Amino acid sequence: MESWNTTKGGGYLAAGLNGGITGRGAHCLIVDDVVKDYEAAQSATQRDAAWTWWTSTAYTRLAPGGGVIALMTNWHADDWAGRIQDTMTVGGEVYEVIKFPAVNEYGDEYLLPDDTIIQVAEKEPVPEGARLTRPRGTALHPERYTTEALLRIKNNLVMSGQKAVWDALYQQNPIPDEGHFFSKDMFRYYSTAPQRSEMYVYQAWDFAISTGKESDYTVGTTIGVDHRDNAHVLDVRRFKSGDGILIAEYMVEYAQEYRVDALGVEDGQIWKALESQFLKACTDKRYFPSYEVLKTLTDKKVRAAPLRGRMQAGKVFFDKDAHWFPVQQKELLHFPNVKNDDCVDSLAWSIRLTLTRTPPQVRTPPPQKSWRDKLKDHIGGGAGVGSHMSA
Repeated sequence: MESWNTTKGGGYLAAGLNGGITGRGAHCLIVDDVVKDYEAAQSATQRDAAWTWWTSTAYTRLAPGGGVIALMTNWHADDWAGRIQDTMTVGGEVYEVIKFPAVNEYGDEYLLPDDTIIQVAEKEPVPEGARLTRPRGTALHPERYTTEALLRIKNNLVMSGQKAVWDALYQQNPIPDEGHFFSKDMFRYYSTAPQRSEMYVYQAWDFAISTGKESDYTVGTTIGVDHRDNAHVLDVRRFKSGDGILIAEYMVEYAQEYRVDALGVEDGQIWKALESQFLKACTDKRYFPSYEVLKTLTDKKVRAAPLRGRMQAGKVFFDKDAHWFPVQQKELLHFPNVKNDDCVDSLAWSIRLTLTRTPPQVRTPPPQKSWRDKLKDHIGGGAGVGSHMSA
């Protein structure tokens, strides 16, 4: 433990994890790398020790009105940084979380007028007043590490079975080892989805009319159900907007893009405000998808139960290479203790559309006649008109 005094009458006390700080107050706690590295983060004992030290010792030293600054790698979904973010969703202290992914893999990066930084994927609407700061797939600090160099690092880690290191160290996006409501072993994957003609396609929306830092996202999810009743998650659109007309028009365009068989929306105040704009957009675009207003279910676990049941039965398939999948998977594995669960809600609504609908039937092609059958037809057909082959 070391301490310094400043010329302005302040002081700075430095102590390691489990260092002697009992009896000393703090106006500002600076927490720096309480989890040493990836190996340490894999130890539940070390994760628990760091958290116990924080909750029982360090945090109790914070004076009224004091603040906390934490600088570290989020190595594990259950390490200090991961638990801090979890407690924010259940009434704990609320912090501003700033992450700097080495490569913005989701979409183009934009700066909003309120200084929020968001990523917008291809075909997703860009909020009004947003300024492009970094295109998708580019490096955070190319003067130090170019995009090409970072992708080589990623490929080396992936090929050596260490993608978790890339997700945590470089992207600050560790994927939980296990989930609460959904677990990793429930995930199934597809490489190529069935043809559109072989599926019934459904879309469902979870709405949020806001663009603020702490606001939720508006999310639309598209699934395709094949004749085996397997649901393939085909696409996810995720954006922030306070413009109801824009959202309504986008809903129609998105439905038209996939030629949906049914569209699902949650019954509630937002939909009541959007419905007239949605119908106007349908008229303007001359496209009228069949839509169903789904009964509101306030218990999120009840709402997601059919989705969970399908996943437990191995009947939901994901595209693990899609740009939206890491966001969706992380929400599912953290659910229900997750700050933003819009992807979960949207997917859950889309699965609910399947509850009252049967899967498509297998289209059996007409039997192909063999050359023998064709010859018999030819001989038999010609006998009545004096064929040269008749006796």
